[in-house]
Amino acid sequence: MSTLSSPLSPDNLGKIQTSWEHLRSHVEKLLISMEFNEEFTEDDYRVLNSFGLRKLALSFCHQIFNERVSNISPLFWGSLKDFSQVRSSENLIDIFSWVTENLHIVINNLYTEIAWLKSCWNGPLSILFESPEEKQFYIHELLIFTKSVLFIERKNLLVFQEIAYFYFMRSFGNYNKVAKEGSDEGSDSDSTDAGDLVEGFNEDLFLDFVKKMHQLDLIDLCEEVFSRILFEAIEYKIDKSCKSNFDSPQLSLVLNWTNDIVIRWIWIIFNPKDPDNYTQVKNSLQDENFDFFNTHNDFPFSVKTKNTSTSPHNSQNNNSNSDNNNNSIIKWKSRLKFHLYSSFVQLRISELFDIIVDFPDSLPALNDLHEALKITAMHNNLVNSLKNALTSRLLHPGAATRDIITQYINLVLATRVLDPTHSYMLLDRVASEIRNYLSKREDTIRSILASLTNTSGQENEDEVDVLHKALYDEFSKGKPTIDDDEDYNQEGPPTAASILEKYYSWTPRPREAIQIGNTSSSGTQDIVSQLVNIYGSPDLFVGEYRSMVAERLLALGDSIMDQNSDEIQKEIRNLELLKFRFGEGSMHNCEIMIKDIADSRRINTLITTELNNNVEQPPDLPVTALIMSYLYWPSLSDDVITPPEGIFKTLTKYSDEYAKIKTPRMIKWRSGMGLVNLDLKYDDGRSVNFSVSPIHASIIMLFQDDKKVLKLEEIASSLQATPALIRKKIGFWIQNHILREFQKDVFTLVEESDSETMPLQTISLEENDDGVVKSQKAALEEEMKTWENFSLGMLTNFQKMYLDKIHTTPSNFAEGY
Repeated sequence: MSTLSSPLSPDNLGKIQTSWEHLRSHVEKLLISMEFNEEFTEDDYRVLNSFGLRKLALSFCHQIFNERVSNISPLFWGSLKDFSQVRSSENLIDIFSWVTENLHIVINNLYTEIAWLKSCWNGPLSILFESPEEKQFYIHELLIFTKSVLFIERKNLLVFQEIAYFYFMRSFGNYNKVAKEGSDEGSDSDSTDAGDLVEGFNEDLFLDFVKKMHQLDLIDLCEEVFSRILFEAIEYKIDKSCKSNFDSPQLSLVLNWTNDIVIRWIWIIFNPKDPDNYTQVKNSLQDENFDFFNTHNDFPFSVKTKNTSTSPHNSQNNNSNSDNNNNSIIKWKSRLKFHLYSSFVQLRISELFDIIVDFPDSLPALNDLHEALKITAMHNNLVNSLKNALTSRLLHPGAATRDIITQYINLVLATRVLDPTHSYMLLDRVASEIRNYLSKREDTIRSILASLTNTSGQENEDEVDVLHKALYDEFSKGKPTIDDDEDYNQEGPPTAASILEKYYSWTPRPREAIQIGNTSSSGTQDIVSQLVNIYGSPDLFVGEYRSMVAERLLALGDSIMDQNSDEIQKEIRNLELLKFRFGEGSMHNCEIMIKDIADSRRINTLITTELNNNVEQPPDLPVTALIMSYLYWPSLSDDVITPPEGIFKTLTKYSDEYAKIKTPRMIKWRSGMGLVNLDLKYDDGRSVNFSVSPIHASIIMLFQDDKKVLKLEEIASSLQATPALIRKKIGFWIQNHILREFQKDVFTLVEESDSETMPLQTISLEENDDGVVKSQKAALEEEMKTWENFSLGMLTNFQKMYLDKIHTTPSNFAEGY
């Protein structure tokens, strides 16, 4: 090849002009007639090349082609100008029909024009290229210029993508429907097939359309369209199949649907020449080695290089294109599956409160969520959403304490499923709201203890077993609560080997613990320990349990003296479990209470035998006493009265005999506690039986011996009680038509029989008075009152006291200050 380093001769200049004119005329005729001609020959090429004009000739042809492409744009968009008007229609069938017809027209026209220009480069003008790579470069530049001209304005690109959205959505709907019918899943349509909207869709025309889009290098402009369609389809599938469906696994079904429908459709889009080959290559498209967090944001169709051929005529790059296609499909698969997991997790997080309420029936849903969380790591979203749901739907005054505790137990068990290794990381942050709320409720401890000992007071025992089976079973295991340190077990202190083993096996907290704000280092506590730790110490639980045991024992009545009573045996069993949980020292008071019952049974037998053997002074009334060691029992409510003479003599005899047996101990009777069995007999032969408290028995006994009418002041004076107390207690007899208040504060016996209000047969009524055991709150208030009086007296009697003196003085008079 020569250069133009010297002036051209007229001969050479003429040759150049002739060859260039042949080239110009040849190109113009190609574009006008769109037929090949032989006007530009190899001789013309050699002339231009010999004078260094080959690249100038290429540039000239390239410029002419670009001008031809520039004229395509008005025609292209002119066919689509009515889309905005069609888009406003609410009839999707009309939109789909218009989009299908017009999009096929513009793409076919564009393909025809570009294919002819490419054939020009591949035909007569190919002699201008020195290598196939150079020719491929100019073809690639032609495609790039075409896209730049058509979509130079972003609004044009958005319009094209919106048109493509409807077209490809119809294609996916058709494919989804055909796939369902072929798999015998019924003809129910998802949102993307829209029933009759897919009717008349031609699959062959669609495949031809996709091929042309690939050859025009326009398929990468539709990536956002594909993402939008498939993301919407996945979200709809999850919502339709999984929403409120907790009792069966759903994640695997949605994954199978994604592999069989969604990924297969993407394969067809990316491999339109071989759409049925997906089954053969399916196993090779594995994404297990892909990192979801690094690939789900990639654009799969953007895997191109400058020298990679997009033309079907270039057979030498087929293997390379196939590998690129497979890699792109794998990235699409990773991206779509990550969106599937994310959408699934978002749905289950929004339903997590209901899932916890339905536990354990919702265990399959929790297992699915556990698998999805391992991929998405959306623990922080889960924590925030669940905390809001708990606050708005559970932690409010309308929820019963027992229900809140039940859901707390379900929450503990659910977090173990969601994260078996580090469940405490989720629980510590979510459950803190429940713990704080429960700690402010007065009946929390009593409700927890009722569940622990299976005495919740529910009429339906099956319901009790269902709601608290997990808690009661864990409590029955007898696992210690106070000593959580595994090193200090029943076998003794840790050995040097166990300490070294624990040291070398230590692992730091996972990063998720930092992500959700976890600061706890304890992850081995069971449900019972979690409940006890609501208050940080078991002392409150032990004190409340002592009150509950006292209430249950005193409520047994005469059966408390039955050593084979099921209730007594149950209390003994619960006591042994609690001793193992909280330590024997903590439960010492309760153990003494149980022992008092056995001692009372033995002493009652001895005293009753001794009194019955006394012929000179036989007992007037039979007495069975529960003798309590008052230092070990909780504070008891007692309405102090002086019983009538008959009862007083009997109690005195019992006390004297007890003093002989237990010298120097003495009995202090609690006259307001216990039960008295009464038979009220009338002059007309009627007899009515009651089981009442001693104060009720004392009131009615004052009306015997012809004392038919008594005033309130007389009754209060006889029993040495306040009139207010008598007024409160006497209402029981008025309610049962034994007494009648015929004047203010004047009462008389009801002698007339009334068949409706006074049955003649024996009846047994028990009074529902306030509990005989003071609550912890009442006991604390009483204790605080004592301290208040002491402090006032101290500050009054001492004119001036320093602060340290004020602090140390109570310790001299009060133990435990």
